[in-house]
Amino acid sequence: MSLCSACMALFLMPPVLSLRVSQPHDLLTLTFYIAVGLVLARTTPSKREQALVEWDQIQRFPLLDTPRTELSRTVAELMSSDLGPELRSLDFAIQGDAFLLPCTPAESRQLLCDILSVALQTPGIQRISIYGTRLPDDHRLLVVAQVVWPRPVRQVIITGMRDRDCHALMLPGWPPRWHANWFDNGYDRIFQISVQAGGSTTRE
Repeated sequence: MSLCSACMALFLMPPVLSLRVSQPHDLLTLTFYIAVGLVLARTTPSKREQALVEWDQIQRFPLLDTPRTELSRTVAELMSSDLGPELRSLDFAIQGDAFLLPCTPAESRQLLCDILSVALQTPGIQRISIYGTRLPDDHRLLVVAQVVWPRPVRQVIITGMRDRDCHALMLPGWPPRWHANWFDNGYDRIFQISVQAGGSTTRE
């Protein structure tokens, strides 16, 4: 930046071949050029910073080619399975149906079938709601087995809890990158499913 400014003053501004700037408008132009250069230098990331950002993305999302399956597609398939009549007998709802699970279609069916089978065993269940959300390190799926519906108004209702404060849910055949737990808030039994991105474990 300093070298460019000196070259501009030396070769382009009178008196030529001198670092002295005699015209006020040339001095203003040179000052503006330096200011813009400093702003661009501060806002443009260096190659090292760009490399660190790329590495962070690789670490956070290790496999960008991980298969993805729409939650709505999996739910539609389950509605035509043996679980369908039970789900249709309840007030069944799905939020975020464009949510993508980092699984193959077969894995998504297994995951959702296992969780819904457990949720349907909740005593006094009246409604099941499914929510999908994306966290920095994984995908979180909430399956809410609602016993009291509609919920009472003007009541504080816990809809999420730290994993260590929940009951662990161990389901057979699940890969290590799938984790599930549950808690009861007095109105709902909430199943929290964490799915980390990774290679597929089930073939179509």
